Amino acid sequence: MVRAILDPTSMALLLLAWPLILNLLTIIKAKSKLSFYSISIVSTACIAAIAILHGPESGSIRLGNWISFSLDRSSWMFVIVVYLCWSVTLLYSVGYISAHLSDQAVAFHKYMNATVGLSVGAGLSDNFFTLLFFYTAAIPTIVPLITLRGGDAAHRAARFYVRSTLWPVLLIVLPVVAWNFPLGTPFELISITDYGWSHSKASIILALIIVGLSKNCVAPFHLWLPTVSIAPAPVTAMIHSVASVQVGSIVLFKIAKHVYGMELLRELSDHFFETGWLMYLCGFTAIYTAYRAWKTPDLKERFSFSTVGQLSYIITAILVGTPQSMQGAMLHIITHSIAKLGLFFCAGAFLTSFGSVQAPQVGNAIPGRRWLGVAGVLFGLSISGFPFFAGYYSKDIMLLEEVHRHHYAAAGFLLIGSFLNFVYIYPLIRATIRRATTATPSPAPLPFAMAAAIVTCVVFIITLSASAFVLMRFVTV
Repeated sequence: MVRAILDPTSMALLLLAWPLILNLLTIIKAKSKLSFYSISIVSTACIAAIAILHGPESGSIRLGNWISFSLDRSSWMFVIVVYLCWSVTLLYSVGYISAHLSDQAVAFHKYMNATVGLSVGAGLSDNFFTLLFFYTAAIPTIVPLITLRGGDAAHRAARFYVRSTLWPVLLIVLPVVAWNFPLGTPFELISITDYGWSHSKASIILALIIVGLSKNCVAPFHLWLPTVSIAPAPVTAMIHSVASVQVGSIVLFKIAKHVYGMELLRELSDHFFETGWLMYLCGFTAIYTAYRAWKTPDLKERFSFSTVGQLSYIITAILVGTPQSMQGAMLHIITHSIAKLGLFFCAGAFLTSFGSVQAPQVGNAIPGRRWLGVAGVLFGLSISGFPFFAGYYSKDIMLLEEVHRHHYAAAGFLLIGSFLNFVYIYPLIRATIRRATTATPSPAPLPFAMAAAIVTCVVFIITLSASAFVLMRFVTV
């Protein structure tokens, strides 16, 4: 039914254009805030539903000689997650912006919508020109979101973010890609094996692309993510879910799958001096950032370090290069996007309710709003891979494939990092089950929209946990 109304080109254009349309709707916000938010939230959720019903589509969607998109299975699932996370963030922002950023509401929505639209463009891209255009254009639109609150710290964080994300893509990825690949050719028509490259050249090019696409947060370009945790909660939630870091993951997923091919990926990763060393780099990055997350009292910064580690697991699974490891990587992109969105929503709720995101203060106050602690625990356990939460299934697939391909060090990094993930979530578990006392501070009122958004994320993550095996049928490579 949906396919009869919307062909693949129309569907892709709708997904790309809707954020721009919502930007035009910001002019009605001053007259009717209720109408603006109602239209924005409901329409965005409806487009996610339409995309689900439409389904994936093979083949390239060309708009001229240079712009090309694809609704293949990985792109299709990514944009669905983008629209679902975006719709929930719009709901959350109703309460958060009223409580903390009422004078910056229009700026927030304009730049967030622009960032989402450009992220969708990067996720749907089907050639290097389209990919680099949308990926690069999405970097500066986040800067005003980081600096919404103003202050020297926010502006320093924004400058560091630009240096760490824009310069690597301009100075590393752009020259490498422009010199070695046809920019306007669809990914499906590019094959490294047809170029006759040596394994050494292929591995060097891949390493430069992975490191240069610094939204993937591979060392040494990983510290920007904890630095921008100073941004407001809905901004950091979208950065960590779909508006920034997962764009890097899906872009790498496309390049690895189509341009390199899984057989070549396996051959390269089997040798340490080709791409095997990248697994160790990702592994040590994951362990280091998990340790930093454990020792960091600021919860937003803690969740940021955690994201770096999760991205490292995804990149490692892609490098393993089997259909199952790629399936695990895609499933973890979905799980992490929703669970991390929920964690940052909880962090914003802690700030609103308790006036702090410092772990000791939140731990003392959480018995006064226990359901919020339960939600945070659920999201944290899902990311850490605790049985039988959503992240368990994706990490289990990645672990088994790493062992199957004899990448025992990568499997060890995954196990150690996941254990440390649980360790830094444990204090929240302990605080949540602790009995409230007369010394427990009374929380401030939490706006209904923020609570509703967190509950929606809980429903999403429970659904993911319960239907992981069903979802695996769709996450095929």
